[in-house]
Amino acid sequence: MSLKKQALKEGIATIADVSQPEQVQSAIDKIAQQFGTIDIVFANAGINGVWAPIEELTPEEWDKTINTNLKGTFLTVKYAVPYLK
Repeated sequence: MSLKKQALKEGIATIADVSQPEQVQSAIDKIAQQFGTIDIVFANAGINGVWAPIEELTPEEWDKTINTNLKGTFLTVKYAVPYLK
């Protein structure tokens, strides 16, 4: 069987708010339990956030963007690394 066909043979979907550590860890653990390991991580969650002049942007809007785009990437990689080794 070709590598491509083998790779497409099985998969699972998980849902998590990437800004929430417990949800990310749970999703990563679920994937690793299903397959025994994780070979690759694609940390691609992100939002555009609110587009406004800085003086109109609220701290809460800024935090939501940072927590999704930066913290989400960090958390995804952090919890996947033990399974990638």
